[in-house]
Amino acid sequence: MPSRKKAMGKAKKAAKEEAAAATQAKAGTNNDHQSPPRPTLTSRGVDNVLRGIESMKPCITHGFRLELLPTMRICGVFIDAFTEAYRISLQMESNVITALNAASAVCNKPMFGPVWNDVAKMEYVKAYYVTKGVKYILDEGRDDMAHNFAVFANYFEQTIGVANKTQPEVIPAKLAELLNG
Repeated sequence: MPSRKKAMGKAKKAAKEEAAAATQAKAGTNNDHQSPPRPTLTSRGVDNVLRGIESMKPCITHGFRLELLPTMRICGVFIDAFTEAYRISLQMESNVITALNAASAVCNKPMFGPVWNDVAKMEYVKAYYVTKGVKYILDEGRDDMAHNFAVFANYFEQTIGVANKTQPEVIPAKLAELLNG
């Protein structure tokens, strides 16, 4: 059996609820038209994170930026020329290895000698292609493009091996394995 004090408290509470309902009825308001809920700490935190991501989107390259090293600008020109030569060559030929060799031949001009003859610049080119492949996988979910950039990166890694005399030649089987994998 509830105590007298509890019973009085319940009665007062019920009376207040009835008075509030009557006041709302007189004022013509109803509970259907409620104000939006106040943002909680969790939703504010998510909003801040999303806002931060949106502000970063134009410059996401996963830590690799061509503009940071002015001495490597020739690498940017080389990368553009090699990628375009590969694309054109691949349209003419169906064999990826032939297209890579054709792109190398096109980019084997005196203008690009500083890239072919400098292992650090070749490492830079390889890092660019790795970064580009990662970007396609993480940001766009395009595995097909990532495979192409993995082939480019592996090609330049093998070319660096040939330049360092740790590998006799570029091995096409490794490149084909990347495309088929």
